[in-house]
This record gives sequence, structure tokens and C-alpha cells, in this order.
Amino acid sequence: MLSEWVGGYAGMRSLRSTLRNAGRTWCVRGRDAEFERVLAQADDPEVAKESTNNERVQGVMGDAIQAAIKAMRSDFDQHSADVLNNAEWEGIIANALKPLFPTSEVEKTGGPNENGADIQITTPNPFNGPDWITVIQVKDWQGKAGPKVIQQLEKAIKTRRNPDDNCRNTAHVISAVLTLGMAEPTPELEAAALDLERREGVPVTIIYGDQLLELIFSGTLQQTFL
Repeated sequence: MLSEWVGGYAGMRSLRSTLRNAGRTWCVRGRDAEFERVLAQADDPEVAKESTNNERVQGVMGDAIQAAIKAMRSDFDQHSADVLNNAEWEGIIANALKPLFPTSEVEKTGGPNENGADIQITTPNPFNGPDWITVIQVKDWQGKAGPKVIQQLEKAIKTRRNPDDNCRNTAHVISAVLTLGMAEPTPELEAAALDLERREGVPVTIIYGDQLLELIFSGTLQQTFL
């Protein structure tokens, strides 16, 4: 959906640039693809509405991020395994998440006392209740990933509830995330994640491959340029 919107926006911006022509005629030769993208989304209110200067700048930045991701993905995928170990991936992912969660604390918790999570995102509860926590387990794997790792996410969820003396939770785990590097989850892993989600009432997300790289690049570029 995002790529469709960016494509339509890029088409509109390309056509908009032709309106600056100072001549007596408006030349749109060679703009067939842009017209087709705009017409295909003419009924979308987000595309049809007039954009502000700030929105247009954000659109340009979005295009730049997508272009950078496309340009860097193959080279990063090829060489990252040679220069990064599992612990370094934890830091890279944590840093990439910080601009995506500007009102939260993103903490690298990996190590001997991690209690199942390498990264923890803590968001203050605006209703003065328990903080909202997302736990992330980071794996730098290749090939196929089996279900055993789900045990770590389960530990992360259970150990962070921390009931007080009145048996009330001092923190509320709202999400659990497993990153697998370039590995793909087996059906057994996906089934185990779904089972954990049902038992603990916490959504479980598995992210890997291009989707993980896009998350890292997007967060890193936002941190660098915004």
C-alpha cells in the first residue's frame, strides 16, 4: 500500500514539475506512465487532496529512502554477515528503532540477564497505568528457523509482567517480535508463535529478510537526515 501511494505521489510530482514551463505550450510528451499512475488512483482521497509544502517534502524524503533501500539492499545483504555478529545486530536494530518510537525508550537488553529479549521498547502509559512494553529477540540466522526460539519470547513476556505486592502488573507487554536475519521461519515456528500469542494474549510478529533490512534502513536514514 505504501509503495502504491509513493508511486502515485511520484507521478503527481513529476507532472506538477511540468507546470513550471514558461513557454506558451504545456509539453507532457513521455509522461504516459505518470498519467496512468495518477488516473489509477484518482478515487483515492489521499491522492486527490491538495498537498501542503510539508507533505510534499515528506514525499520527496520517502522517495529518497525507498531509492536508498533499493540501491543498498543487495550489497548490504552480501557483506553484512562478514562484518556483523549477533550482538552487533542488536545494536543496529535498536538504533534504527529509536526514530520510529520517538516517545518511547528503546533499550538494548541482550546479554546474560536478558530474560528472553535482546531489545525492549518501553512506552509510557498516558492513562497512568503500567508501561507498555514491546520485547524483541534478535537472531542472525541463515536458512530455516525452527520453533525452539519461541521459548525465549515466552520468557520475555512472563518475566516483564512484574506483579507488585497487590498482584497488579507494573508493566504490560503489548507486543513480541522475533527477527531472524536472513533465515525464513518454518511452519513449525509460525505455529509455535501463534500458540504463544493465544496463550499469553500478546501479538507475536516474525520479521526477516528484505522486510528486516527495510526496517533498519528506514530507521537509520530517518535518524541521519531528519
